Amino acid sequence: MRHPIHPPRPCVELLESRRLLSGFTLITHGQGGSAGGEVARTADRIALRAGGAAQYVLTVEGSGIGGARVVSFVKDADSPSIASVRSGEMIIRLDYSDVNLLPTTTTAAVVADYLLSNDLVAQQLHLAGPSRGGSLVSNLAASLGRRGVWVDHVTYIDPVPADNVLPGIGAGFEGPMKVTDNVTFADNYWRSDNNLLTGFDGQHVNGAHEGNLNNTVQRDNDVDPHTGAGAYYIATIDPTEPIVEPARSSWFRGTADAPARNRTGYYFSRIVGGRRPGDGVHPLFGGAAHRDPTRRSPRSQWPNVADLAVVGQTHVTRGTTVRVGFRYGDADSAARVTLFLDPDRNPFNGNATRIGSGRLAATPGVAISRMSGATGGATPGAYYVYAQVVDGTGHVRYAYAKIRLTLTRPTPVRGPSEPERARITGVVARRAGGDGLLDDGDDRADPFAGLEVRGPSTVAGSPRVPVIGRGGSGSFFR
Repeated sequence: MRHPIHPPRPCVELLESRRLLSGFTLITHGQGGSAGGEVARTADRIALRAGGAAQYVLTVEGSGIGGARVVSFVKDADSPSIASVRSGEMIIRLDYSDVNLLPTTTTAAVVADYLLSNDLVAQQLHLAGPSRGGSLVSNLAASLGRRGVWVDHVTYIDPVPADNVLPGIGAGFEGPMKVTDNVTFADNYWRSDNNLLTGFDGQHVNGAHEGNLNNTVQRDNDVDPHTGAGAYYIATIDPTEPIVEPARSSWFRGTADAPARNRTGYYFSRIVGGRRPGDGVHPLFGGAAHRDPTRRSPRSQWPNVADLAVVGQTHVTRGTTVRVGFRYGDADSAARVTLFLDPDRNPFNGNATRIGSGRLAATPGVAISRMSGATGGATPGAYYVYAQVVDGTGHVRYAYAKIRLTLTRPTPVRGPSEPERARITGVVARRAGGDGLLDDGDDRADPFAGLEVRGPSTVAGSPRVPVIGRGGSGSFFR
């Protein structure tokens, strides 16, 4: 059964101009957790930072011997529906507590298939997980990459794959930590004392921007630095809120090894829009980070669009043609990209204005393109530009520009006053000859600019010359 939020027709939100909203955040828990507790509180903090979000819980349970399946996808009772959220934000809390003894590769494949089958990957994606949940989101990104889906952001929080607990065995159980080549940006916040007797240790992830917590959380904590790593990240979601234990202000001194709360962690998310360090950014998106190759599925690949930006002025007169640049890709088919103007940032509530469309050829990697849009069909006001990309199989994805586009009313053109009409009449009388010439072609302060003769082109024998011009129509005496 298809999920009821299958996107009908596209549409953005009036928040901070640098925010790139309308996206999907999936957060999960560690080995002994669930979708409640700290995961639920984290989701609430993200929803507040986004200016509202629809929240859902996706639950995975065991199936047969060593199998798993998604058993429910339920909206929180007190959450708005995705169609009514102006930010267009969706937050999914993934509960895999029933299958936490299965390889994360198994759980990830089941979750990816559910998201793909129910059109839940249409927006820009942020996947985040602590401890063994870091292994799960690593493999979830890889599973989505097999179908060609770009993932905007993956966050690892003190990741503990099985190999950390069972050295030499765990890697074969669920694979090593990695950042696959369908991930635009990845970051990792971890610490370690290389001593299993004092608790679980996080680890480095090749290709992710590193937030090394050894000089902060590891040194100054309430008994368990592994739990402290999660508290560290949560404290960065909204730096204006008070720090809550077990997080500590000493972790955010504003130094190179202890960045301020508003310059690390959630600062790099799509919702906040902070400048992302190049050591976590995919090379094809302007960075220098390592990426592990993804083995593509023989099944149909998804189209993608990202990094949408208005080229040139962002305050233009209604009716002006605007240029938009973006990155796109679809490995196995051509796709159609359509541009819209949206008063909010929700592509699912049907209030956007279409301004342009074009067809792009299949490309196995990341391509850059530009497209024009005509703004004449929109009323003056502030809008967010977004793109919808659709391939031949009906797969849909969206991307929004960060900066609003403001359409202003065209300046009204004033018609000639009575003294000007009298002057024009006099000039016509002097200049009109047998050939009926009314305009010398010079538009600089020219009373004839834009005038057009209606009727015969000669004035000889006629007491009046009917004309139309910028100020309206009328008759000039010869």
